[in-house]
Amino acid sequence: MRQHAAADKRQQYRGRLDQHGAPRIAFISRLQRGEILAQVSDVVIAVDNEERIVYFNPAAERQYDASASEVLGRKLSSVYTWHWNSEEDRAAAQKDIAEKGFWRGENIHLKRDGQRIQVESIVTRTTHLDGSNAGMLAVIRDISKRKRTEAELREAHEQLEQRVGERTRELAEANDQLMVEIEERKKSEMQRRDLVHKLVTMQEKERSRIARDIHD
Repeated sequence: MRQHAAADKRQQYRGRLDQHGAPRIAFISRLQRGEILAQVSDVVIAVDNEERIVYFNPAAERQYDASASEVLGRKLSSVYTWHWNSEEDRAAAQKDIAEKGFWRGENIHLKRDGQRIQVESIVTRTTHLDGSNAGMLAVIRDISKRKRTEAELREAHEQLEQRVGERTRELAEANDQLMVEIEERKKSEMQRRDLVHKLVTMQEKERSRIARDIHD
């Protein structure tokens, strides 16, 4: 049953792709050898030079809420649009693909229903048997949950750092106050000692005066 379904799907792919010419059919036939890509847990999408979808695996169907039979032959932008965290990221991706033939990085996909997901992608330039450019193959993983966890951990760390900073300042202030009190106590103690010394001196002088008066 599963083999028949896979065969029917391949036939649908070929029917949709016939209108776009033999080179694309040859490309998609290579992609579908052994149904290997259909078993990949990550999203796998292939597009031609016009950014028309020529392969859309089951993981892609689940992630983007679209069937392969619906989207094959259509523009990739009809399934999702992609957005960059910065202009520098976009420029770096284009440079890597142009110079190295592949790019790996993160960006944001906006699905048809308006949901934004953060993804990590590996995009590779593909070629026909004659070496000419065939399009792009992307392996995509939804990392939205991981990013949320990282953000929560960052926030928790920042809150902890803030609390530690506040506590450190409180302890520093308490220590400063204690040092002030210690200095004040030292001064009080010195004043007390000076007073006692003066009293003792006065007493000694008074005894000496009384003794002289008695002898006189």
